[in-house]
Amino acid sequence: MRSRLRRGPRARFASLFLERDGVRRAESPDNPTSAAFCGIFSLLLVACPVVACDATQRDLRAVSALYADARYEAVQAWLAQLQDDYPQMSGAELAQFHYLSGMTAYRLSQSDEALHELALAAHAAREQPSALGSEQLALLYRTLEELSANRTSVRVK
Repeated sequence: MRSRLRRGPRARFASLFLERDGVRRAESPDNPTSAAFCGIFSLLLVACPVVACDATQRDLRAVSALYADARYEAVQAWLAQLQDDYPQMSGAELAQFHYLSGMTAYRLSQSDEALHELALAAHAAREQPSALGSEQLALLYRTLEELSANRTSVRVK
């Protein structure tokens, strides 16, 4: 029994891997190769998000170091690259991301952007209380108050 795979290079490889003597390996219940393949594939499915999460955490640590060195333009460049990973970030990573983005915008006198990002950071920090340290939280709320006060005083004038 031959499979009905197209006979391109991938199909030939697949037929060599899946069929031997007219019997499909994947259909054989006592086939250790297909069980090992499924096990390895399952491990990869579990490991990939962990590796991506670790890479995001490593990138956020690098951004924190740049922020500590007052290299704010570099911080913004890194954060722009991290935007691609945004949907996969954990609550703690989101709080850190928005905190760094907001504080960097504040240092670069981009008050509207800073207010927006710091509000998002405050929300994420409420959802994930251990995401930011006590010093970061104090600075976050102090900066939010300052930005809010400046914004209302500008509207009043």
